[in-house]
Amino acid sequence: MDSREIGTFEMLWDCPRCGTKGLLGKSNRQCPNCGGAQDPTARYFPPEGQEKTAVNHTFDGADKVCPACLTPNGAKSNNCRNCGARLEGASAVVTREAVMAGGGTSPIRPQQALVTDSKPAGCLRWKPSSRSCLLGLLIFGLLLAAVLYLGRKKESTATVLDHRWSRVINIERLTPRNDSEWCANMPSDAYDVHRKREARTREVADGQDCTKRNIDNGDGTFRQVEDCKSRYRTESYTDDRCYYSVNRWSETRALSSSGAGTSPLPAWPQMTLKTGSCAGCEREKNRKDIYITTIKVGKEQYPCEVPEKVWQSLSDGSTTTVKIWAIDGKPDCGSLGRRP
Repeated sequence: MDSREIGTFEMLWDCPRCGTKGLLGKSNRQCPNCGGAQDPTARYFPPEGQEKTAVNHTFDGADKVCPACLTPNGAKSNNCRNCGARLEGASAVVTREAVMAGGGTSPIRPQQALVTDSKPAGCLRWKPSSRSCLLGLLIFGLLLAAVLYLGRKKESTATVLDHRWSRVINIERLTPRNDSEWCANMPSDAYDVHRKREARTREVADGQDCTKRNIDNGDGTFRQVEDCKSRYRTESYTDDRCYYSVNRWSETRALSSSGAGTSPLPAWPQMTLKTGSCAGCEREKNRKDIYITTIKVGKEQYPCEVPEKVWQSLSDGSTTTVKIWAIDGKPDCGSLGRRP
């Protein structure tokens, strides 16, 4: 997506006192017919093609709303140009985007003044009632208590009943594979290659689709930006397709060993491989080992997968510590055998 700024233009507003329409948002702070104050929340964008350029425009920031007469003033103003009131602590106007997001376009009257603070221009905040705050805090406290209760664990004693283990080695073999690809992308180690002309398609640039959007500057003007996205069309053509054979590694078998008890110690399965880079040659892909200890907590038995070191440290018939989840009464196998 490419964007370019077209220019800065004046927003419009309609005088609610005398009904004059299409007044300029930057040039006409008050209605030239009746002197009525401009309502900054009622500014709107002009129809496309009827934009009027903001001459010699310098952006100083969003307007300040006079707390006495509600007239919008430039961001650098110290006193209201309409009534002369001090603008210290005056709130910034609400932009068109904020008005639309809030779903309201009615003017801000003195008795409806929004709660503002010294944060960046346009900042508004909601001041909840004490009852709402208390209810929210109560619900949050109950949820937090439930999470803490269900997530807690208590220490218990477990009896070790038995041990089991398994070890697996996965083996790959270099085997011939038939495949096809456009010849320009064919792998360099391909052999028994056969070429064939075939149809294919490609995406070709075919101009741009552009849309305009307006951004309220908050000072009676707006920036107009054009966003353009490249458009493509599908084009058909013929190209060389190559059919070939290639040797690739693929998993073909697994060697495994398993047992019960800790003696003798777990061992990896014996393997004999034909090594090298020839067709039919083999290599080790990966290894995986699993160690299971069955424990008894109270009257219930649970299989626990643990690291080999922990598995070997526990002997059949011995007792050890384990933490139990409050939510379901099951053991946390990761805590098995740990010392405080």
